[in-house]
Amino acid sequence: MANCRSVQQAIENYKAIHGQYPKSLDAANAAVGPDWNYRPTNGGKGYVLWTTTNHWVSSFDVLLYDSSQHYESWTQDEYYTMQVEDWVYVVGQPARLAEFM
Repeated sequence: MANCRSVQQAIENYKAIHGQYPKSLDAANAAVGPDWNYRPTNGGKGYVLWTTTNHWVSSFDVLLYDSSQHYESWTQDEYYTMQVEDWVYVVGQPARLAEFM
């Protein structure tokens, strides 16, 4: 979770300087690997951040952060989820992330 918090801090630092969230993780100078993804939401007033974990042949798990903290659609669906601090861990669902990509 320490790496997750450092990425969030880079994003929040960018917002403090520029008044809105960055358009990309590169713009925020967030030091992340290729498994990290980011998308601004709500016209730059929020964002979704996720990283894939436990890669399998046809699926993968995802650790997901939504700055609005609206996880209801994830936790009420058929996916197995677990809340981890301000994040939600979602097991084995590659198709669901298409709405963010």
